[in-house]
Amino acid sequence: MKNQQRKCALAKRNALSIAERKVFNQIISKKLMPYLGNINAIYLPYGSEVDITAVMENSKQSFAIPKTYPNHRMRFFAYEPAMPLEKSRFGVWEPIAGKEITEFDVMVVPLVAFDEECHRLGHGQGFYDRYIKDFQGCVIGVGYECQKLEHIICEEHDQSLDMVISETSVYIKH
Repeated sequence: MKNQQRKCALAKRNALSIAERKVFNQIISKKLMPYLGNINAIYLPYGSEVDITAVMENSKQSFAIPKTYPNHRMRFFAYEPAMPLEKSRFGVWEPIAGKEITEFDVMVVPLVAFDEECHRLGHGQGFYDRYIKDFQGCVIGVGYECQKLEHIICEEHDQSLDMVISETSVYIKH
């Protein structure tokens, strides 16, 4: 059932035109700004994910980006505009090396789908679920409204988000 939810949400996201995504990315980035902390974990977009890299370029806050490891773990490294990147085995741009950041105020995560209760459906590898489980700060998902489902099927290991920001709404976990 989760795979069907993923397939449906990805099809809707991929159906958005590049022009629509560009406009929605700008709206989501502006909505996200007030919720950022001093040090923020953020991601580099893959495929048709929400692109919030403008937030890093137009902000005085500090950012860290993830690097994945074969044991389904992630570590975050301080983002520098000219830092060397490489494509991971999943095709996602990641830092090659850098200064590891282990504490941050806010974590901004990509998603495949979400619901109004701030449940998140990712790509199914569990990287973010494992990290979020022990994270003490605010976790914000960003996605397009077309990725919202009525109900995300959750399992014991799935971690919910504190909020989800789309181009039309801000959903806050109750």
